Amino acid sequence: DDSGAPILAAYHAVSAGRTESAEVAWGEKLDYLQPVESVGDLLSPDYLSVRTFTQAEFAELMKPEVTLVGDAGGWLGELKWSQSGTVTSVTVGGKALTGERVRQLLSLHSAAFEASYSDGGFTFKVKGYGHGVGMSQYGANYMAKCGSTFLEILSHYYTGCKMVRG
Repeated sequence: DDSGAPILAAYHAVSAGRTESAEVAWGEKLDYLQPVESVGDLLSPDYLSVRTFTQAEFAELMKPEVTLVGDAGGWLGELKWSQSGTVTSVTVGGKALTGERVRQLLSLHSAAFEASYSDGGFTFKVKGYGHGVGMSQYGANYMAKCGSTFLEILSHYYTGCKMVRG
């Protein structure tokens, strides 16, 4: 908008290759915090991380939300993702949780993950580092190294915003 009000200049370390909307991450729609491509993030050493958990570790870490009993192969249900790759919903032990809540419980780098169970353990392949909303620090640095100006970088990550002198 043209109100001249300052924005919430959210940023994170590394996106999953595409930033996330504030609406998906926080439940609040902000027109200038919409998903954009952030291709430089794919080159980050922190882009992909893998965490594995035994059945016992996984059950203990999930205790604040759900008690897991029975066949561990049935503990993880369907995962649903946003267009940017954030898990919006995952069923654990029959209970629907957000990807952000699972991220918190398991200390994952982000809520953009794939999860699987095999051979008595759970594996989480995680993309990005942080909440994924707004400017990616790694992506912005990559754009700068490729010759983008600070105005081009800010305009890319904060959709439709204008820089004005205060």
